[in-house]
Amino acid sequence: MKMKQRTIENFMYTMIKNGFGEPYKEVEEYFSNKDSKNKDVLDVGSGQGRNSLMLSDFGFNVTSIDLSRVGIKQMQERARERYLSIEGIEGDVLEYEFTKRFDYILVDMVLHTFKSKENVQFFLKKMRHIIKNNGEMCMIFPIEDEVYEYAKGIVNKTEEQWVEVSSSMIRVTHKMFGLTRKFEFAMYVIKNKDV
Repeated sequence: MKMKQRTIENFMYTMIKNGFGEPYKEVEEYFSNKDSKNKDVLDVGSGQGRNSLMLSDFGFNVTSIDLSRVGIKQMQERARERYLSIEGIEGDVLEYEFTKRFDYILVDMVLHTFKSKENVQFFLKKMRHIIKNNGEMCMIFPIEDEVYEYAKGIVNKTEEQWVEVSSSMIRVTHKMFGLTRKFEFAMYVIKNKDV
């Protein structure tokens, strides 16, 4: 399944250079209000780097991970053009062994691709181990997806050591492959409790 997803993304990214457009204004506002000095951010499922580039522009130290070699390469090329430094990792976030911890984790349109509640639970536990104390994770996903309620349920379990910071809606219009569609997404921010 990962190989099929990787092949589709590589093809799509080759055909369309900025396929997902600019960062959502809500995500931009969230991070623009954070202190970026000496702060590390992990961009999970970074794709072509729309969020990674924005975060690096804000002054964050950015690490990006995505299944697509093409997406990572395009992001790094755009970063060089803007004199930005972004660490790009081609890999599966569920399998990759991170060697550092992060102040913030951005998960934009990834949770619903995990295909099972067990993978979502595994992901949240894994992120718990690589986020710093009082670090925040900002997640964006389709509101109609059952992952939203499931993730909130996991977060609300005391043993997971997460606490909800905010929950809001993102309404956007995307133009892709000559089609215009309206979407609604949930933006859910959680915080790693100081343990």
